[in-house]
Amino acid sequence: MPLLDLALWICAAVAICSAEDTTKYFDKTIPDVPTPLTADDFERAKYVSLAGRSKRQTNANEKAMYNRNLFEGDITKVNRQNLASILAGTGNIGRAYDGAATTGGVQRNAIRDTSRLWPGGIIPYTVSSQFSAYSRAVIAAAMDEYTRQTCIRFRPKGNQDSDWVNIAPDDGCYSTVGKDGGMQTVSIGDGCVEKGIVMHELMHSAGFFHEQSRTDRDGYVTVKWENVESGMENQFDKYSQNLITLLGVAYDYGSIMHYSKTAFSKNGLNTLVPIQPGVMIGQRVNFSPVDIYKINILYGCDTSGSGSSITAPTPRATAPPTSVVLPSGGECSDMSSECRTRAQNGDCVSNSAAAFMRTYCARTCSFCQVSNPAPAPVPSVGSVGVVRARCADDGGSFCNALKLNNQCQGGYAIYARQNCRLSCGFC
Repeated sequence: MPLLDLALWICAAVAICSAEDTTKYFDKTIPDVPTPLTADDFERAKYVSLAGRSKRQTNANEKAMYNRNLFEGDITKVNRQNLASILAGTGNIGRAYDGAATTGGVQRNAIRDTSRLWPGGIIPYTVSSQFSAYSRAVIAAAMDEYTRQTCIRFRPKGNQDSDWVNIAPDDGCYSTVGKDGGMQTVSIGDGCVEKGIVMHELMHSAGFFHEQSRTDRDGYVTVKWENVESGMENQFDKYSQNLITLLGVAYDYGSIMHYSKTAFSKNGLNTLVPIQPGVMIGQRVNFSPVDIYKINILYGCDTSGSGSSITAPTPRATAPPTSVVLPSGGECSDMSSECRTRAQNGDCVSNSAAAFMRTYCARTCSFCQVSNPAPAPVPSVGSVGVVRARCADDGGSFCNALKLNNQCQGGYAIYARQNCRLSCGFC
């Protein structure tokens, strides 16, 4: 794209973004044809991201994300009756929400049913022709963030693809959770054409629910029930411990998947108040470091946040090795109280759960059976239990994120001690 044309396009985009005419985002009077994004869309995306750093969320309409007729405001094809199958497929009988019977479990607000994950982390897509050039650039910018920071890859739908997401300007913002089968709509309608909102909806499609539905939610935010719309109280339900697996991952105020402070408010006052002073919730700007970590763990790939170096996630071994090096303390031990339950569910040999099980359930999964002492191993990046001869980080850019967000302790302490010794001051 010529530089002058690009400059004119940016000026036009900024001008129309301050107008009220919704056709600047999409035009439903033209035929709706599924299309791929083009090279020009991704070129324009670079400038959308730059403009967004100063404009932030000026085009977002919060109410578009909190539809009273949808599950948790922006999730389709899910209700309290079918939540069990959506979350886990099959498993032990438990309770999904307090008071609702279900099965199986959720992994850090993510689905555990691997049949609902996208194979290889590849998500085929189409984009409606009704979107304007500006909106297509915003969608491209959101996809670029996945490419840059995670191992999820969006590629145009091919004839061989039977499952795909179709991004269209329907009614408000919504998505289903995980791979649903066939074509599934991600709606980016009125008030939704913002990079962070598109990222939020696509993260639902990748397999994630909202952060504030975690079992331990009440230790981090207070629900102001007196400000919640009448009849919307169940939009603040929590997953029970039988469904959600915290796995040592700290509650993330900064998650792009967290409700805003005025979600489902009847009077404009806060419905969610963080217990920790001074933190912001409900941001729709970019992934938090924890969002990146969770996406990459769920899809069994690199957890450093360096998604740009990964063309597709490499599957983990489907069976545990016969022997590995013992942890530096000399003991083969578990670091999670959930190891037995997860092992019974087959997570020791699950591709998507391998990274967690090697780190936190080495004993239960027999990952560290050593009959005779072995020579000191050569340090390797990211290996659990490797004797490190130097003070260094093995967790990539995620270590710096932990340090900057003061998360070296608490829920991330085990990970930080093993993989972020330099950044977190453990050596």
